[in-house]
Amino acid sequence: MVQRQDSIKRMLRCYVPLRTLAMEDAVFPDCFVYLNPKNFRQNIIRIENGENVSFYVDGYWFSKVLNLSFNVDTFVGECFDFSGQADELLSIFSRIPVRILFCGGSQDEIQKFERFVRNNYPDFRNVFFSHGYVENRELIRIVKENSIGLCIAGLGTHKQEEFALAAPCPTLCVGGFISQTASKAFRYYPSWVTRFNLRFVYRCATSPKHTYLSIRGYVDSVCTILELRLFGRIVFKCRDG
Repeated sequence: MVQRQDSIKRMLRCYVPLRTLAMEDAVFPDCFVYLNPKNFRQNIIRIENGENVSFYVDGYWFSKVLNLSFNVDTFVGECFDFSGQADELLSIFSRIPVRILFCGGSQDEIQKFERFVRNNYPDFRNVFFSHGYVENRELIRIVKENSIGLCIAGLGTHKQEEFALAAPCPTLCVGGFISQTASKAFRYYPSWVTRFNLRFVYRCATSPKHTYLSIRGYVDSVCTILELRLFGRIVFKCRDG
């Protein structure tokens, strides 16, 4: 029982609400990932292994699942997109005195995203952009050569977490935000999707690949929650992917 409580406490200690980045004198976690069904198991393993991971919970319904599963009311569903905290946080990031790197998407997508950022957030000055179709070591080279102080990484599940752990500066993982913004700017999700917290349903309906990954993710998440509740740790290790 002690082991089980300690495992859950470790997870709770790594939780940082995304909204805290909007507070005055906010401290950026070194490796700030989001937790959703697709990466829940892998990130819990990282936490159990003592890796320097902080996380926010991506999505209203997944936060409800976690609160119910662990008998807490700690987790709040948030998202780094324009249905959530992205607009407020981009405005704040544009005024902080550090160099910022946005990385993710294809070459075409990052060029569209750069135009969007420069047009809508003109306070950004020392800002850099890189597409995500390069190895993480190349992105780390860019970070070091340009003395980057904050990375916003939309590299996709697993790759972005690995980059965030290796990057020599605080890194915030944002998933598909860069590609989504390049595609539809402020209005990727219809208003009814935002109103009823149905982002995952919309993405499943518009992307067969996302449907498969979501179903697989929820199955993995249920197994992970059961392991944590029954054994206090991840018993059956699995490879990323």
